[in-house]
Amino acid sequence: MRSEADWTEALLFSTEPTAGRLPAYIPELDGIRAIAVLMVLMMHVFTLDDQSSAALLNVVPRALVVLIGHGWLGVDLFFVLSGFLITGILLYSPDQLQHFYGRRVLRILPLYFLCIVVMAYFYPGNGSYFLLSLVFFANVAGLLGVSVPHGPGVFWSLAVEEHFYLVWPWLVRTLSRRALVLACAFIIISEPILRAVFAAHGTDVYNPSWFRFDGLASGALLAVWFRSPSASQRRSLIAAAASVAAAIAITIAGLPFGIMAKTVAGMSLRYNQATLVYVAGMLVAISRRSTWLTAPLRWPFARLTGELSYCLYLIHLALLDGYMAVFRHYVPAGLTFPQLLLRAVVVLSASYGLALVSRRFFERPILSLKRYLTDRPGRRKIIYATQ
Repeated sequence: MRSEADWTEALLFSTEPTAGRLPAYIPELDGIRAIAVLMVLMMHVFTLDDQSSAALLNVVPRALVVLIGHGWLGVDLFFVLSGFLITGILLYSPDQLQHFYGRRVLRILPLYFLCIVVMAYFYPGNGSYFLLSLVFFANVAGLLGVSVPHGPGVFWSLAVEEHFYLVWPWLVRTLSRRALVLACAFIIISEPILRAVFAAHGTDVYNPSWFRFDGLASGALLAVWFRSPSASQRRSLIAAAASVAAAIAITIAGLPFGIMAKTVAGMSLRYNQATLVYVAGMLVAISRRSTWLTAPLRWPFARLTGELSYCLYLIHLALLDGYMAVFRHYVPAGLTFPQLLLRAVVVLSASYGLALVSRRFFERPILSLKRYLTDRPGRRKIIYATQ
């Protein structure tokens, strides 16, 4: 009879696209990360400034405007994906936390700190915010009365993930699989209740970490599921359908309470609506990997965008601010629709170009140091998409 460690290794390292087994590398996860970052990018580059008239978007189909306007939910997809990836790594080597933290430091901190230094120069007068960002407390700036500059405002989600990294590895190391599932379930159920209680008293529940861990816990639950001997393609697809059904049920039940607006119900449950859909999408993408159904997630552009997503997310909004500063110097009036499209092309091109340069000359040389973080003798190294 196989031990838990044997099951883990078998599930992680089988290269067969068999239900219930995971290969060491899943290209579709790069595509999912691409969807997340593109949602955020599209929303920002097509958001109008105060001097522009919303009427200029009348030439765009209403459905597309609504879809782009919900790009802020792309961050929640990042959370689900991060929870899945990180928990998968930890399930394989829960007693190698020094290696886990070493890899996280090399992947996250150099580019993050570089962005803080550069942006602090271009956003003078925001020293308090950048000091909070240095210690990963950008997401509580509002609660502390610290003003948040527009471009560097993206740092808040990094703080949420870093706080998750501080706590979650120790739980994975300590708890049994069953207890880990119960912990995930507790977080998923309690977070919307917590948000509702505090939102009813006027508290910001969007940024603070203690209101946002349910997305990460949902991803962690997926990681446990796909490494369970009970997992199968059929069961995963049934779970995906159930997840979508739950999202629809929450939406219908919440409509009388204004769930689609900035009400208590909306601030409590909107993230859950999105997370349930994302969980369904990941269940399908992973269980049906390497098939025609998930082919778009493996397209070269999707995989490239997934690889560049971290840098793209950090820099795009600051580049947008820079573009608008130059544009307003020459054109003080509102944007026209062609000017809006031009802005999108320029900012996206600059973001991808700078991200490619960063990957080639900054991130890859630093990530090459991972070779010094060896796993235990006799154990194969985990290689995850976008690790």
